[in-house]
Amino acid sequence: MYVARYNSAQSFYGRVLGYRASALHVGRWNAASRRAPLAARTLSTRSKSGEGEGKPGALEDVHPAARASEPRALGARAETDAVAWRPPPSPLPEEGLDPRAHALNRLIATHKQAPERFRRALAEEIVMLRSGTPAEGIDNQPFLPKSLPSGMNNVLGIFANKDINLRKIDVWGFDYDYTLAAYREALLHVIYDLAREHLVRQMGYPSSVRKLQYDPNFAVRGLFYDRNKGTLLKLDFVYSIETSTVHYGRHRLSHDEVISLYGGTHIPSEYMSNLRPLSDLFCLPEACLVSDIVEHFNQRGFSFDPRYVYDDINKAIAHVHISGTLHRRIMKEIATYVHKSVHLAPFLARLRNHGKKTFILSNSPFEFVNAGMEQLIPQASLPDPSRSWTQLFDAVMTLADKPNWYSSDRPFRAVSLKSGGLKWTTVKGIEPGKVYAHGNLRDFNALTKYAQSKVLYIG
Repeated sequence: MYVARYNSAQSFYGRVLGYRASALHVGRWNAASRRAPLAARTLSTRSKSGEGEGKPGALEDVHPAARASEPRALGARAETDAVAWRPPPSPLPEEGLDPRAHALNRLIATHKQAPERFRRALAEEIVMLRSGTPAEGIDNQPFLPKSLPSGMNNVLGIFANKDINLRKIDVWGFDYDYTLAAYREALLHVIYDLAREHLVRQMGYPSSVRKLQYDPNFAVRGLFYDRNKGTLLKLDFVYSIETSTVHYGRHRLSHDEVISLYGGTHIPSEYMSNLRPLSDLFCLPEACLVSDIVEHFNQRGFSFDPRYVYDDINKAIAHVHISGTLHRRIMKEIATYVHKSVHLAPFLARLRNHGKKTFILSNSPFEFVNAGMEQLIPQASLPDPSRSWTQLFDAVMTLADKPNWYSSDRPFRAVSLKSGGLKWTTVKGIEPGKVYAHGNLRDFNALTKYAQSKVLYIG
């Protein structure tokens, strides 16, 4: 099963139909890279050493980004003899040298020493820096790149870091959140607001925190929060700090302040455990809230430990999702948070008309997925308007608990479409039109008999 991740809030089917350019990451699933959820990976039954043949979830490295938590795919697959290679430590910038020029010089030097199979990826980074413009006016969106490499501004393009022939894909799987469902920005505001209220009501934070508001222009995916120092920062794929991105609260640190705080621009691998990745779109409110709280406490002269601040906010965000508070808010005002799509049903129908199988695999409960799909797909756009949207899928699987789903042995349970409750009967087959909960990859393969090399899962 190929697992693909992409860098946009817009859904994949919209990208196929030509909405915006996206970066589609495809690679082998690597359980050790869970710290880097945006790194490219695919699922394989083969291990790197050849041992464990036939076991799902065996480890195989793809490229150095999987270890460095780099959100941008690199375009090069690392074989066994190349995985051990690490770029040399980054020297301090020459005095008076623009940080972009320093980064370019470092990449050129690294390119000369790198194994052949890494060089194309490094060359792409060099092209990007050479085609870029000096970072100016970044106060509004401090973490966004100021330019795209040549050729990457094609709004009709889909960019992948691994070649894949879609003609050979017989089974198309989709996540629900931020894949089939394209959320409006209002969702990020409500996540921020609900987490902020939980901090005040349940965790003893001062009522003045209620004045804080989500800023959609502040953070992007791929940042790290340093629990020890309380900073929000961005790293490149060799653990070097992009010094213009480092913020303490809402205060952007100068280059000299960053050097003084970290003793250089390179983060040692042993220190990486102190950095928490903020990698998906649901992390944007978290990144904004943690910076706002740090800034709020600093302005009022509060003494605090940045580790507690992050842990509290992380728990508050988790409560918003796990408690069902967020799901209930969205379902109550579904049109406020979920875009309606006239393209989704025709896209799925086109796949099925060409003999492709389709499925949904989501961590969300069926009640939530059902409400969203009914908003997404107008009844009139269905092939058979008298039936529900489930006619477009050969399998609908909810409450999957990914990434544990890929390695667990928890059995599937059927979901009652009338009550939404879980049935007790043993699931002996995955049938179209029915809905399932929990489950695992091994049972999915056994029940469907899909050839893993012909399955693409987008999420």
